[in-house]
Amino acid sequence: MPTQSNITADHELFSGKDRTLSFTITDSAGSAQAITGWAMQFTLTNINDRSGSALITKTVGSGITITNGAGGICQVAIADTDTDGLVGSDAPRYWYELARTDAGNEDVLAYGTVVLRQGRST
Repeated sequence: MPTQSNITADHELFSGKDRTLSFTITDSAGSAQAITGWAMQFTLTNINDRSGSALITKTVGSGITITNGAGGICQVAIADTDTDGLVGSDAPRYWYELARTDAGNEDVLAYGTVVLRQGRST
């Protein structure tokens, strides 16, 4: 069952900065869903153009790590270079989806708006 989980300013995601996002995947009863061996994809798009090209794409082994398969926990690593060219704001400007992509089991697991705050150059 998909879970809406907005990435807010409290998550402190800044343009041009590394950040790791954690997700706990649950079943329809709200219990942790075992995700060991799943293929997954994280995409970030502009909030007003969700059907447009992804600005960031991560997959298992390439940005997504299943850290506790039995407990349904995975992490998505956002590198500083992933967000270098993106405009930050204190309002949601982006949309993400975390999906299972195994053939025959495709499903959105988590989704929501994203506040990407403007980072300072270093």
